Amino acid sequence: MEHDIRRIAAPPGYPPLSLAVAHAGLLHVSGCGPMRADGTVPDGFDAQFALVLENLDRALALGGSRRARVLKTTVWLTRAEDLAEMNRLTPRRFRPTRGRRARRRW
Repeated sequence: MEHDIRRIAAPPGYPPLSLAVAHAGLLHVSGCGPMRADGTVPDGFDAQFALVLENLDRALALGGSRRARVLKTTVWLTRAEDLAEMNRLTPRRFRPTRGRRARRRW
């Protein structure tokens, strides 16, 4: 059985990696960090979180999907003190359609 694998390239200005990979009806997105196309990162966690979601939305759209169809996300924080702010911002900006999100607190 043959399955087509479709790689979605990152836009110009980003590292030359696959932004997402579509396979067997699923879109796998990886590495949506808070980086602009010019390589800069905004100041402040709120601005960085917003940019991550913009980058995620771009990757999903290029793959023919949208945030409401996301099955799972994993968030890596570089500073544990940002966890409370992430937990505050997530329900406003990422609204899953079903169930609860899994999370780990330190």
